[in-house]
Amino acid sequence: MARSLAFPRAALLLLCLTHSMPSAAFGEVSPPAPPRALRRVALVTGGTRGIGRGISERLAETGDYAGLVLTYNTDREAALATREEYLRRYPALRRIELVSGDLSKESTRDDIFRALDDGFPAESSEGEEEEEEEEEE
Repeated sequence: MARSLAFPRAALLLLCLTHSMPSAAFGEVSPPAPPRALRRVALVTGGTRGIGRGISERLAETGDYAGLVLTYNTDREAALATREEYLRRYPALRRIELVSGDLSKESTRDDIFRALDDGFPAESSEGEEEEEEEEEE
């Protein structure tokens, strides 16, 4: 009998990862990094209700995170209300991405990674920015 690779429900609810934006490649000189809090992003599954909301609120209170990615399953209104409340109450938060879906499905997990990549892009080095400006001219 094949064993499922799904995580236990409790583990998914309490999953809390931090994701720091990557810096310039090894060996390159990069501009000074912004304060760490401006680059940190936390992912909290079930972050809009119950224990997950408590965890996400505590992370927001610290002021150590510029962004949150919060997942929810069905209650979109509660998720939207949570996002609006956090953005109003915690000025260090610059962005909150919401991801809906069942974490046992690969498509939901893909949506989470997409939210991290699209909502919180990696910093580019000065050289890349200058090249982009030259291309536009």
